[in-house]
Amino acid sequence: MKWLGISVALLLSSFLSAAAQTLTADSTNKTDNDELFLQKMERRKEVWSNFIPNSAIGQFAGNIGLVEAGTGWSYGKHDRWETQFLLGYVPKFKSGENDFTLTLRENLAPWQVGKNNMKFIPGVFSLTFSSILNDKYWFRMPEKYPMEGYYWLKTRLRTQIGFGERLTFVRTSESRRNIEAVSIYYQLDLDDIGILSAIPNKQVTLYDIVHFGCGVIFHLNNHTKRRF
Repeated sequence: MKWLGISVALLLSSFLSAAAQTLTADSTNKTDNDELFLQKMERRKEVWSNFIPNSAIGQFAGNIGLVEAGTGWSYGKHDRWETQFLLGYVPKFKSGENDFTLTLRENLAPWQVGKNNMKFIPGVFSLTFSSILNDKYWFRMPEKYPMEGYYWLKTRLRTQIGFGERLTFVRTSESRRNIEAVSIYYQLDLDDIGILSAIPNKQVTLYDIVHFGCGVIFHLNNHTKRRF
């Protein structure tokens, strides 16, 4: 009976030890799984945060409307690259009706100078594609024209190359909140139809080719990588 009691005690002790090890392993695995899940969610959140716009833009003139407003993203090393989407308004003028434009602009700002709360960007190079939202303009030439290629430029799509400069005021950490910095800028754009018209027609002036625009950019405080 004595040996039987010892055997039962040993079996019970082994069972309890195995159960404790199993619970510990399950707890460790659960903790590891929770950490992996949290890391996965953090990476997914970081990826999706890149799609959140980090700037708001307002512009006057620039051959894409009388006034324009939109949003943008900055990215790359020191946020040198920018992608902007703008909605523009074109008043009646001579056309007799109000029109709207959609603009996609890609900017490169390779340099900046200055320190403390003021930055000067001496060169912003841009490539702009703009489309007017009116069925009178077309991507494909209508059949009313006498021959293929009679007027080969797409009247509904304009392409521009530009150069400008920018002055940025960085807000202090106490006052940043939603707006991290404010930039004012000007831009000179050369449009495709103006350049192509100037080649055969000497009466086309620089005023017909170069278009001036100016505006303001609000840099939103929702991005971790900033040049400021």
